[in-house]
Amino acid sequence: MFWDKMQDFSYHTSHILNENVGNNALSYEKRNQKNLSIVALKKGTFEDLKEWDCIAFEEYTDGKIISCKGLDSFVRIIDIPYFMERNIPITVCDNHNHVLAFWYEAFLDGTIEKGAELIHIDEHSDLWANKNDIHIVENQDFAKLPRSEQDEKIYRFTNYECNVGNYIEPAIRDGLIGNIIRIENEYQVEEYMNYTPRKNSILNLDLDFFAEELDFIDFEKKIRLITHLLPQVRCITIATSPYFIDLERALAALSKIIDICKKLH
Repeated sequence: MFWDKMQDFSYHTSHILNENVGNNALSYEKRNQKNLSIVALKKGTFEDLKEWDCIAFEEYTDGKIISCKGLDSFVRIIDIPYFMERNIPITVCDNHNHVLAFWYEAFLDGTIEKGAELIHIDEHSDLWANKNDIHIVENQDFAKLPRSEQDEKIYRFTNYECNVGNYIEPAIRDGLIGNIIRIENEYQVEEYMNYTPRKNSILNLDLDFFAEELDFIDFEKKIRLITHLLPQVRCITIATSPYFIDLERALAALSKIIDICKKLH
């Protein structure tokens, strides 16, 4: 189960990204400090989600540098019985590209299969073009590698060859992701309010869906949609997206979602 294997996963230690790659490549030449922090993944609860002093994302916007602190650790939530009993992992990270590694982790552990349905709830599509390829799903040579080497290759691809806007396209080309359901606006919230996900599915939630600019979509309606879908999928990834939403605001929405999920039977 996910809860037992985490000590072998590549996010078991923190890392400094100091090359002109991945998220660090964004506005790289315009930034004075050229390091981004990537933290470790741990088992925990909602209460373990806290801001760290180190910079996880930085971008040059409107003539100034915007520096964003990330989480002090990524957290696999382990205190919601419904998901624990069904071996459905819930992983919370800061920058959204990290979720790619957790999808492949779920694939390697047999939690999801190739061609998974991706339900992408996000203010943004995250479908920017990405010329880099990750060959895992049908790669027999990769399948023969020790798990530690597999995880390291996935980790490096996620952080060195993807950024927050282009991590989905390689997973589509590799065959990990089949169809995508995008929920980005009020019409789509209504459209999928009673949707039944496929058995082989991922719910990928960016908490910037609760950013101020989307307040025209009723908060409670968004919560109902998400808590309707969550119990029906096989893998759940959540990003706090520090550049796009204030952490306190993001966690307030997530707290409401988790409180509802704890009542599931």
